[in-house]
Order: sequence, then C-alpha cells, then structure tokens
Amino acid sequence: MYYILVALLAYIMGTSSMSLYISKWKKVEIRDKGSKNLGASNAMLVFGWKYGILVALHDIGKAALAVILARHFFPGLEHIGIVAGVASVLGHIFPFYLGFKGGKGIAATAGMVVALHWQFLPVAAVVFPNESNASVLFLMSGCNPAISAIPPALSATGP
Repeated sequence: MYYILVALLAYIMGTSSMSLYISKWKKVEIRDKGSKNLGASNAMLVFGWKYGILVALHDIGKAALAVILARHFFPGLEHIGIVAGVASVLGHIFPFYLGFKGGKGIAATAGMVVALHWQFLPVAAVVFPNESNASVLFLMSGCNPAISAIPPALSATGP
C-alpha cells in the first residue's frame, strides 16, 4: 500500500514543469518550438541558457526530492527510493494534465540516479550533458540489480 501511495505522490511531483511555467510567463508556447517538448534542453534552445539551467535544476531537484522524501518517511521499505524516483521520472515524461506529453526525462533521471546513489554524481555530471547517453543513467538508477549492488559495496568498511 505504501509503495502505491509513494508512487502516486512522486508521479504528481514529477508532473511539475518549470519550462511550462516559464512558457506561460513569457507567453511563448515552448511545445511549438525547438524539439517541441517541455524538457530542459528545449527550454535552453527556446529561452536561452539561463532558463535552461533553471529548468534542469528544477527537473533534477524534483526527482531527487521524491527519492529523498520517500526514503525519509519510509526507511524500512527497501526499494521505496527506486519506486519514487521512477514514478517521478514518469510524471515528468507523461504528465496527465498535458496529454501525457512532457520532457524527455534526462534531467529528472539524473536527479533520481544521484539521489539513489550519490557515488554516481561524477558519472552523471559527464553523461547528463550528452543526451545520447541517457540510457546509461537509467541503468545506473538502481533498476538493474547488478548495478544497484555497486554503491553498497563501495561504502562497505570491510572486515
């Protein structure tokens, strides 16, 4: 039951779209320009690098916050952070109130990865700017059990 509640709340968090807010504020329909989506890269193309960074930070932050809050409020549930992170990314990509057409999920996935395993921050910082490597971020997110085992091994103190 808690997993469903967390997934639903994280999905709703993920639907928050800074690029849509900026688009409404500037009276420019971002979905008709550039790559025609609501992601950070399109915000950078349409509104400039300052707005692109703002949107990227928002997208990274909302997914990271979903993971952090889920782990904080439900510490006993083993995979609750993964559920929250994936739901948040899905909310970013498929916002219900925008006809399920949002961003590509690159920045949100980076936020999820870093919140799940902070050890991947240097890798995410290199991979994130190159969107063609987005699948690498997804693999690092903890959705792959073999990769998910790496961070605990890195933090183990040994015998």
